[in-house]
Amino acid sequence: MLHEDFNCLFVLPRLWQPALAHSVKCNMLDSVQYIIDNLPALDLDKWGYRMFLHNTEGPNSLNTLFTQCAKDGNIAIFQELAKSSVGAEYLKTMPMRYVISEAIDHGHEAFLKHLYQHHVGNGTIMKTWEDIIPNCFIKPEFKLRVTPLAALRSGDTVCVEKLIHSIDGLDSETCCRISNSMATFIVSPRILPFTFHYYNNTLLNLIKAVGQPGSNITLDMVCQFVVNCRPIDPEENVNEAMRCAAGHSAELMRLLRSHYNAKLDNRCLAQSMEKGCRETMVSFSNN
Repeated sequence: MLHEDFNCLFVLPRLWQPALAHSVKCNMLDSVQYIIDNLPALDLDKWGYRMFLHNTEGPNSLNTLFTQCAKDGNIAIFQELAKSSVGAEYLKTMPMRYVISEAIDHGHEAFLKHLYQHHVGNGTIMKTWEDIIPNCFIKPEFKLRVTPLAALRSGDTVCVEKLIHSIDGLDSETCCRISNSMATFIVSPRILPFTFHYYNNTLLNLIKAVGQPGSNITLDMVCQFVVNCRPIDPEENVNEAMRCAAGHSAELMRLLRSHYNAKLDNRCLAQSMEKGCRETMVSFSNN
């Protein structure tokens, strides 16, 4: 309607670019096809079009759209973007590090095989990425190599046990999506404890995952994580985790103080009051 009835869809980049990005994120192939088929020649002298083509981090950039396809394992939409004139041209110089890593860390074997079959050895992507894509597979079976994140997300505890010391942290998405059994496995005591870096915000991500829709993380799990797992750089970001804990649990705050020497400050009290956490507010009066 915006295009055919009002002829305004492609007038402003801030209109059609979010529409395209939303269609890709929601796996709406028909909408993606329509926008690509009717996309006019891009005026590269305009800032909005330059951002679409050259900004590697913008939410509506081509780089983000290709990466979203890899994350979802959506071959059809990836093909639709790749066969368009603007997409094909962009792929020739695109840094595909995140496309490859998102696909392999989500276990999308078919997607990576598509890249191997259609974009290796034909000049459609940079030689650097042509060399990396085959390394995603184990020869001679040509099966997808399992990464620590893929094992975590799939609930493969046997594989995680083998790879656990290759995992340096849990991102927010993983914390919200891992199964109850996998979360319990991670926080359980072991002879060689699971180690993590604070720069990955693992502890903070676990605390934030508590109570989120679809999340299996409980306060007890976070407390077990503090007790049984070991930070490599405990001085970094622990106070931010403490402030977040102030909105949830006095026991978690106690463990953070005793294990990581986290500090109580006014922002902890403010968080406690904002979240209406009575037990943590009471704990302030006792300190």
